[in-house]
Order: sequence, then C-alpha cells, then structure tokens
Amino acid sequence: MLDHIACDSRLLASALTENSSLLDNIGYQLSGLVVVFVALGAIWGLLEISGFYFRRADVAKSETSQPLPPAPTPPEATPLAEDIAVVIAAAVHMTCGPNARVASVVVVEPPSHTWGIEGRRHIHSTHKVR
Repeated sequence: MLDHIACDSRLLASALTENSSLLDNIGYQLSGLVVVFVALGAIWGLLEISGFYFRRADVAKSETSQPLPPAPTPPEATPLAEDIAVVIAAAVHMTCGPNARVASVVVVEPPSHTWGIEGRRHIHSTHKVR
C-alpha cells in the first residue's frame, strides 16, 4: 500500500519540473484551488436545485392537504401551594430581574420508577440465597 502512495506522490510531483520557478509553483497551486472551488460550487448548485424542488413539492403538498385537527386542550391545572408559588416567584425575580412575571406554572407528575424497580428485581433474582 505504501508503494502505491509513493507512486501517486511521484506522479503528482512530476507535474512540476525539477527547477520550477516561484510563478510555476503558484500557478500549480492556484489551478488546484480553482478545481476545488469549481467542484464545491457544483455541489452547492446541485443542493440548491434539489432544495428548490423539495420546497416547491412542500408548497404543493400543503395546498392540497387537509386542515389540521384542533389541538387537544391542556389538562386542568391543579392548585399550587402558596409557599411553592412564593419560592418560584422569588427565583424568577432573582434570575430574570424585577420586571419578569410568571405567566403560568404547570405541575408535572414525576415519572414512574417501574423500570428501576424491575431492574433491581432482576439483579436480586440472580443472587443465591443461602
């Protein structure tokens, strides 16, 4: 494999003469840059054309699609204890400043720990009881 790489590097180096001038070297590098930028420009152009096609398809699809059903209503808010509301308001005041207002507070139920309990049960079932 190293012979193949060495062969490729000799082929690339053979593009320049042994006693090449500074202008030859600069021209060689600039032609390489032009090739790279043309390739990148071609890729960019293809992506723009495909993006135009997909945006046009999305517009056509949205014009023919049915309207969305109404969003489900949020569950009823449970009353919040006054001391918890005071702590939340104080935290918002200290974090965001005196002009910040709490719009709403939603109580989120903690996730169940059934998977953790099942994992512990599995671990304990592998232990030998004497």
